Amino acid sequence: TPDTQQKIQQRAGGSKNPWQVPRDAERHAAQAAVIQKQGVSGEPVIMIKMPDGYELVEGWHRTIQNFVAHPEGYTGPAWVGYL
Repeated sequence: TPDTQQKIQQRAGGSKNPWQVPRDAERHAAQAAVIQKQGVSGEPVIMIKMPDGYELVEGWHRTIQNFVAHPEGYTGPAWVGYL
């Protein structure tokens, strides 16, 4: 969704934490290390299909760090709920 896209952009690759997520820098560093070593995780992110796109619910750190590692885009697993 545009909201999810905006939130990802506001995180600036994990260098900003506008919502004061606990242990944010540590969690980004951990995900970056896993992605560098193992590639895209097999653990799915959780999304909700909305009328204007997909809203990311769980997997923010993985998603942001995957975009840092693969700015051209990547393919990974997702569980999608429908309203």
